[in-house]
Amino acid sequence: MFTVMIAGEPEPQRIAAALGALLGVPPEAVDVAPEGAAERDWDAAVLATHASLAGDVSWSLEIDFGLSVSPEPTEPETAVFLARHLREVVVHPWREVLPGAYWLAGPDGEHTRAMIDEVEDFTDPPVYRIEAVEQPVRALPGVPVRTMTGR
Repeated sequence: MFTVMIAGEPEPQRIAAALGALLGVPPEAVDVAPEGAAERDWDAAVLATHASLAGDVSWSLEIDFGLSVSPEPTEPETAVFLARHLREVVVHPWREVLPGAYWLAGPDGEHTRAMIDEVEDFTDPPVYRIEAVEQPVRALPGVPVRTMTGR
């Protein structure tokens, strides 16, 4: 299980179609629901749970592959596939470095490191700002490009 963030607000059926295409299963085999939904298809190939965010990313999407999925796609593979299929920017954590360090997948196939700041204003939903990317992303022309360091 992992969580990605999406810059847009894609329709749940588009997410189901994208995750289905990634796995080679029909969209009906993917359960997409908002956080806290009472009814879920617990036997689905994929459970995708979305929650609202604010700022430069609009949604978080927790993805849990079912037991029937083997091998599971990796987090980067899933993020890049979703970005291309949904035509949205998709972000996933860059786990081995500092907080705020992420990988960003663009709709044109870009996959670059990014710094994202969670604005500490205690609002609900949380606010995230894309501060910089390591390589230009066509969908984010105003975001500064700078070299990032890490392990």
